[in-house]
Formats: sequence, structure tokens, C-alpha cells
Amino acid sequence: MRRNKTIVLGILLVVAFMVFLRQAPQAEQPEHHRAGTFRGINGVGGAAAAGGRSQQRPWEARAAKARMHLDDNINDQQLPQPNMAARQRDTLGGRPHAAAADSNGGLQNRADNAVPEVGRADGGENALKGNDDTNMFAQLRRQRQQEQPNKQHRAPKPQQLGGEQQAMMDQQRQQRKRSHEQVVHQQQRHLQQQDPANLPVVYVKPAAEPINVLISSDSATMMGVPSLINSILKNTKQPDVVVFYVMVDSAAEELRLYRWLMLAFGEKVMSQIVLKVFPVEWVTNKIKIRGRRKDLASPANYARYYVLDLFPEMTGRIVYLDSDVIVRGDIAELYNHPIHEGHIAVFVQDCERNRFKSFVNLQHPKVQALKIDPDTCSFNAGVYVADLQRWREQNITKELEYWMELNTRENVYGGQGSGGGSQPPMLLVFLGRRSNLDPLWHVRHLGWHGSDKYTQEFVESAKILHWNGAGKPWLKTGGANFPNLWRQYCIPEAILAPNACSRQLTADNPLVYHSDQVLDPFDCATLREAREQELAAGIALNCRFD
Repeated sequence: MRRNKTIVLGILLVVAFMVFLRQAPQAEQPEHHRAGTFRGINGVGGAAAAGGRSQQRPWEARAAKARMHLDDNINDQQLPQPNMAARQRDTLGGRPHAAAADSNGGLQNRADNAVPEVGRADGGENALKGNDDTNMFAQLRRQRQQEQPNKQHRAPKPQQLGGEQQAMMDQQRQQRKRSHEQVVHQQQRHLQQQDPANLPVVYVKPAAEPINVLISSDSATMMGVPSLINSILKNTKQPDVVVFYVMVDSAAEELRLYRWLMLAFGEKVMSQIVLKVFPVEWVTNKIKIRGRRKDLASPANYARYYVLDLFPEMTGRIVYLDSDVIVRGDIAELYNHPIHEGHIAVFVQDCERNRFKSFVNLQHPKVQALKIDPDTCSFNAGVYVADLQRWREQNITKELEYWMELNTRENVYGGQGSGGGSQPPMLLVFLGRRSNLDPLWHVRHLGWHGSDKYTQEFVESAKILHWNGAGKPWLKTGGANFPNLWRQYCIPEAILAPNACSRQLTADNPLVYHSDQVLDPFDCATLREAREQELAAGIALNCRFD
């Protein structure tokens, strides 16, 4: 009897326990167990993932059956969706509604069983309750949404952005590009402003920024221009970045020099040369020479004052060179020579032969106001480098014109031993606003007596040689010192062809030089006359000095 009671009691306990398991909510399981159970429902290793159990729980079987029905009808049903605020709250609260791919290619659901909260966030009539089956339906619904997200919750693709959003993104992209370009530009400017002596290698101007070289010439010094250009091209590491701005006094000189350079260098180099006629009316009634050197009255000597008026598009720096100069060093080194803050240009100072008292009337009231020491070192303005931005900001051209015009009315300069010309106004304007250039960048006075005291070794170490003075190296009559250093760069002028001017100039022909055959008869006569005059003056236009 007692044994029967024990058996009945055991059966009742088993039944009660099974009923309890059936009605009790799912206990919290470790995350990897939940993920494994979910993979089993999806048909990916369910038994192994569930801890080795071969049998499904009753609710698992019903859920799998329900999922089959859900797969067929999920796209036709409007299931409750959590709003964006609920999604953000769940994410911040450590419950992201996302699934990550596991090593087997399945999905590991990171969601918990807080389905009632999601249902309340939706606020719909079909809010899911907190029993086992509905919990599973919620998980299935969220996984299905992750696999096939509803269009209204998809992140917009770039090509699907609206007009305003696309415009905003384009604007941000342009701002980032400009910021990058500004940083690169600042780095380049910082490098350019460093002292080349402190750099590990000689700094050469980038190809993107040309090296501006300004040359002025008249009929008496035109022979020097082709040779000067030739010396720069031969001694510069990057000759293609040099741009030559050449100023002459007349249209006849422009045609003659253009022909000379074209036949000597060809079209490639000519694309780097800008020829321009200086408007002589700009200095009319502004030049007064009181000394014996009347050649200093040539308008070409003053063309350097008007560099920004002649070439307003020019930026950066300018290297000015007289036409009786040759360059033996790399012009890029000279172009990047340091110019101190507050200074406009850099010159080689002259403290041996010429002082301020040799150029300027120190008794003039305007000059006395500058309080100049008579023994202040001067400089030769035939070679210098100028910062064009500072030149423009401080209106240097206007100051130079002021002293020119004043000298025509009053004796400001010109009566001293060194004469007048374009040198004294530059001495006055650049007083206190110039830096010193390495003396080897301007070894001068080679056209005067006394420079023969230079040693051959010293002259050959020079980076620029200047035959200022009466003795020019292209003259057969002599008077120039160390002329062979110039003559190795000499470019002869081609003789005018016998059949020149044989074709009539028409409107279709270029106005500049094209060939000896296509020339105006008047131009041919002018070229021949100029050549005969210079040959008679002893100029070796054929570069033969025997």
C-alpha cells in the first residue's frame, strides 16, 4: 500500500514539474547559449550549439514551425516597429539591435528578451506579450528585419542623398581640399623663407613657380642679351623654369632681338622669353644727366623701375640683370637668396670704390633730412633680387619717380664723381631697406681700369661677372678685362639671308618675326643698317675677335 502511494506521489511530482516547466518563463541563459539556440532555429548546427542536446524543446518546435509561416508572410505583414528613440535608448543601454557574423557564417543575435519593452515603445495594438512563444517571435521578427530591412529604416546610399545633403557633402569635401592645399602652401613658403646656407642641399625653385629674370637693353648693349640668356641656360640645373622678361627701347630693336634669339635658341626657349618695348614717354622730362656720361640717359636704364607696370601679372620675386652681365652660377640660388624682414631687395654693397658721397648731393635739404653718413656704402644696381609683393605694398615705383622728377628741378644727384643716371634714386629709396648679397654674386667693374688687379682665380670663382663701364667684352677695340669669360657664351647674330623680304607681308602673316623671307622691306633695310653701324663701331656680331 505504501509502495503504491509512493509511486502515485512520484508521478504527481513529475507531472507537476512538467507543468511548471511548461508555464514558467525562460530562465536567463549565457549569451553563447542563446546565440547557439538561435542558430539551431535557423538551421545552422542547432543541436551542437544547444550544448549537445539532440531533442528540441516543445517551444522550439513550435517556434520553428511558426518561422516557416513567418518566412512566407513577413513581407505581407506590418509588424510593430520600434521607433528611433527606442533604438537609440536600447543601443546606449547596452542592448544593440544588431547581429554580427560568426566564424561559421551564421548570425549571433545580441538582443535580449526585453520584448515587452519593445512592444510598448511601438505603442501598437498588437504589442507582443512576455510569454515564451511571443519572445521567440520577437527575436525572429528582429532577425528577419536585419536580413531584409524595411526600406524606411535603411541608411541612405550616397547616390540616394537629397539635393541639400549632397550639396553639403560636396561643400565639406571642398573645404577639406582647401585646408590641405593651405597646409601644403604654408609648408612650401616656410621652406622658401629658410636661409639656403642652413639647408642640407641647395634649394631649387619648384617648377610650378617660375624664376623671373628681368633684362633691359638698348641698341648699344643688345649684343649682351643673347649671351646673358645663354649663360643662364647653361649653368642652371632647371633651365625650363626660368622666364626671361626683356625690355627694349623701340619696335625695331624688338624685331631684331626676336629674330636673333629665335634663330639662336629655337621655339622652345622662345616660349620662355617675353619681349616688350618700354614706353619711353613714361620717363620723358624726368631724366637729367649732369655728368659726362650721356649714355646714362637711355630710357632702358630706367625700365627696371616699372617692372610691375610692364608685367602686372608677375608675382614672387624678380632677378634684375644688366645686359653686360653673364651668370656662372645657378640662377635658382640667387633667386632664393634671403631678404630680411622689412627689406625690399638684396644687393652687393660697394664699400671700396664708391660711397654715398660719390653719387648724391648731401647738401640738398631733402637728402639732409635722411641723415645719411657720407661714407655709407653704396651698391651697384646692375644686379639685384627684389620681392615684388613688398615692392607693390610700399609703392617703390612712385618713390623712384619722386627723386627723378625732383632732380630735374633741383641738384639732387648727378654732379658728383660717379655721375647720375638710374643709380642715385635707387640708393635713396633702398636706404635701410636692402639686405646684403654674397659678393661672388656680383663681381663688377670689369669694364673699368683697375679691375685688372683681380686675380684669375678670384674672377673664375665668381657666380656673376659684370662689365659695367666703357669697356665691353663684345668690342674688338679692347678695354674690357677678362673678356674670354664672356666670349665663351657669345651668340652671333645671323646675317640676313640674300632672299630676305622676297615674300610680300600680308594680313595672315604674324606681326613678329617668322622668317627672313617674310619681312617687310622697310624692316629688312632697318636690320641691315643697324648691323652695319655696329660693325663699324667695333662690335663683333659674328663673335670673332681676331
